[in-house]
Amino acid sequence: MQVNIKGIVELDKLNMSNILLNSKDEFSYDTRKNQLIKEISDGIKIVEYNNGLQLAGYIQYDFLENGNCFILSLQVHPLHRDGAVLKTLFKSFAKELNKEKPNALISYVHMSNPISIQLHKRLKFEIQKEYEQKFKFIIEGINLQKLIDKFHK
Repeated sequence: MQVNIKGIVELDKLNMSNILLNSKDEFSYDTRKNQLIKEISDGIKIVEYNNGLQLAGYIQYDFLENGNCFILSLQVHPLHRDGAVLKTLFKSFAKELNKEKPNALISYVHMSNPISIQLHKRLKFEIQKEYEQKFKFIIEGINLQKLIDKFHK
């Protein structure tokens, strides 16, 4: 499958520009594009969902050597936040999780991103630590298995 690099970077810009500004940072299209290309060449994985010609959402993740899975990015287009896109993305993601059997899922979320914070809490992630304007979320054990089972049917 061909990764929609342009669509991912544009969706990141749409969703993350204000969040980054609230964290005293700035979105750079070229930096994100180059970073994404490098990450893909390094082997990260991406699950995408397109609604027609528009990228409606994606999950970017990597299985780490320590047995955990790190979610680098989870983005859903503002016009598609009714839950259907997220459910479709998580169904595909859960298939991969079921195959790889990670010990934990780890994700970092900007403190200025209430939508993502609420989503992580709703999915039963727990805040493990706070780092420079971000929360480190983790889900493991029975809660992780319940999450996988919920979407992997």
